[in-house]
Amino acid sequence: MTDSPYPSAESADPILRPQPLDMGDILDHTLSVIQARFKPLAIVLLCTVLPANLLIGLAWLGMAVLPFVPGPEGGMTDEGMMMAFGIVFILAMGITAIATVVVFPLAVAAVSHIVSTAYFGGDANPWRALRRAFGRFPVLVVSSLIYYVAVGIGFMLCFIPGIWLLIAGFLYLPVIAFEPAGPVQAIRRSFRLTEGQRLRILVLLLVLGVLGSGITMLSFVAPIPGIQQLLEALLGVISSAIFCVVEAVLYFSTRSQRENMDVEALIDRVSARVPQSTVEEVVL
Repeated sequence: MTDSPYPSAESADPILRPQPLDMGDILDHTLSVIQARFKPLAIVLLCTVLPANLLIGLAWLGMAVLPFVPGPEGGMTDEGMMMAFGIVFILAMGITAIATVVVFPLAVAAVSHIVSTAYFGGDANPWRALRRAFGRFPVLVVSSLIYYVAVGIGFMLCFIPGIWLLIAGFLYLPVIAFEPAGPVQAIRRSFRLTEGQRLRILVLLLVLGVLGSGITMLSFVAPIPGIQQLLEALLGVISSAIFCVVEAVLYFSTRSQRENMDVEALIDRVSARVPQSTVEEVVL
């Protein structure tokens, strides 16, 4: 056994079996993965989601404190206040958009690699997971732009198309993490994987939304501006951890159910530790 704080390819043994899961099993697998891979998951999310959450919180905090900022003569004119609000609002929206299409996809891809070690064993090193995610960086960003623009247009058109696209494309990030798909191909692949599963995914997203909102609301126990944003950013990491792991768990569950993934053969191949083999090669 190595003294490294992160398991090596030999020491990170599988703890779960990839198989079709119902709603309760998905949440149970999620908690099991978080418990077993807590340290690497925490490092990935603290390096990606936390800085983004802090920047978003600071940007929106600027909107709250702006009215109290004195002008040259003790106060801002109405025109100056409106201009300042506009600049801060655009800045806050820009940071939020960058976090959505750049930072969060990277986090999901890296977390997916760590989750895969819970099913197939392998190296759970967070830095390696981040390097693998960065290796797919252009595809992650372009696909996220396409996905969120399409979802936004769908919501503007009739609301229902936006919900359908949100659910049908839910698995595009794990697809990119493990499969050699381009941006459009990854979204189409998610459409195929989620066939027959979309109502369950909708319910799952509602559960995650309620859970995430409940966790975030705990930040209101700190009424002091600044402290509240810091607490909200930290709590957002917890929500993101649950969301990212659920997405990866659902990907393996869906592939097991829709494609009759040969679980025993996969485990045997990974357990054999064939030189140069990777989880990505196994799941294809």
